[in-house]
Amino acid sequence: MAYIRPLANGNFRADVRMKGIVKNKTFPTEVLAQAWADKIEHSIKVVPLMDQAQLLALSDTDIEKMGGSDLFEQLGIDLFAIHHQAKLAAINALSKKELLQLSPQDIERMGGAELFIQAGKRIRYKTLREVCNEYLSRWNKKDYQGQMQRVDYWCKLFGDRIMTDIDIFDLREL
Repeated sequence: MAYIRPLANGNFRADVRMKGIVKNKTFPTEVLAQAWADKIEHSIKVVPLMDQAQLLALSDTDIEKMGGSDLFEQLGIDLFAIHHQAKLAAINALSKKELLQLSPQDIERMGGAELFIQAGKRIRYKTLREVCNEYLSRWNKKDYQGQMQRVDYWCKLFGDRIMTDIDIFDLREL
């Protein structure tokens, strides 16, 4: 059931609490707030009743209009898995040896690294240098220069190697 309440600034807040799902949003008018609440309530009722084919037919725009992917997730529907079901099946059919032999181009052709990660598979796709560059781009603490020197040291040794190819024996050889 939706609850619409006026706010001190003249806007209206719509709160929807239904089947354990809580959604809220602020609107400039009461009419817009009520329309949004009605749409969310309708989605909460309709989405669980949709079959696989109907879920596959939904575009990103349709999903957003129905409350967004987080609403589907709250309702227990994994849109990512549904939309990539065939690719996930192909990934799951690969042996561990085949997974480790995939090139970065093969991984992209099969749906990208995110799909492999979603399937819980270990793959070889990033070099140590790529991982280090991502790490440094997110570094927001003190001593950036010192951190950069430490990362540079390891990149000189193993930078062009795929992350999964580096093991304890490589480190012991130093």
